[in-house]
Amino acid sequence: MPVFNGERFLEKTVDSILAQSYPRIELVAVDDASSDRSVEILKTYRDPRIRIIEPGRHIGAVRAINIALEEARGELVARNDQDDISYPTRIEAQAAFLMAHPEVDLASCWMHCIGDDGSQLPVNYRAATEHDNALERMLLHGCPFGHSSVMYRKAAVMALGGYSEATAVAECPDYDLWLRMARAGHRFGGIAEFLADYRIHDAQMSRAKLSAARQVHRVRTKALGEWGQAVLAGRGMQAPRGLWHAIAGRSGSLGDEHARRSDWHRVLGKLPGAHRHAYAALLYAPLSGRSWRQAYRATLEKTLSDQQRRAWNWYLRRLADLLGSAKRRT
Repeated sequence: MPVFNGERFLEKTVDSILAQSYPRIELVAVDDASSDRSVEILKTYRDPRIRIIEPGRHIGAVRAINIALEEARGELVARNDQDDISYPTRIEAQAAFLMAHPEVDLASCWMHCIGDDGSQLPVNYRAATEHDNALERMLLHGCPFGHSSVMYRKAAVMALGGYSEATAVAECPDYDLWLRMARAGHRFGGIAEFLADYRIHDAQMSRAKLSAARQVHRVRTKALGEWGQAVLAGRGMQAPRGLWHAIAGRSGSLGDEHARRSDWHRVLGKLPGAHRHAYAALLYAPLSGRSWRQAYRATLEKTLSDQQRRAWNWYLRRLADLLGSAKRRT
């Protein structure tokens, strides 16, 4: 677990890990030169299962994760961010799954989304729990797992060099790792149950920049060009290619990535992020009905009268019909 100025939620996170029903665990916490009380909080625990590593300088989250991974003594590694919560049976359930499925190298689970105060939000993070679905989702959409929802075999990840610390994947190192695992032939699985909480808070959402969506898109496009298109073709599928697919916002396009992120922010009530991604969706996919729908939802839905709202909904349906007709003709 990388730790950086996490005092606000750190105690609840650590408590959730130490309360696991699985008896043989260790918590490897790597402090990334925190300036708050994070290390002090960690040191209040007199629990031999906690190992605190202090490099003494700011090294960045990815390097901190790699240090924790290298230091982990177990064969199975579960990821947990400093603000997320693991339910008491999470580790036991995922370890049992991996032991029962030796062909699988990564096991995911579902996550409830919670707010600052721990209250449940109106969205969930349902990670892919079957290999084929995970593969299709990562090649056509984006990251199929929440980072704090996974447990993997340490040997499988170390064989690939751990998490990449390259600038080109700095905002999506977990997604890059899952793609490299898929290319190397590792299999994914998981448990279709809610075993963790994914915390959404203002400090976290402020990091959800437009550049992250563009980086995810670049990483996915690179993977598709190198090996992903062949995988999809073998399944009778095709990733978006060409100008029409881009401006129409088809699955896997940059416009679609921004539209999905806009909807995510809107549902969570984070309207500035919803606005930014909606406008970006329109910029990259101006002929996408979804782009216009997200722009409407993010900016106008709550300010229009019923009559204006009905008019907009009619326009958006008509636009979607026209785009569908144009696609069928091409």
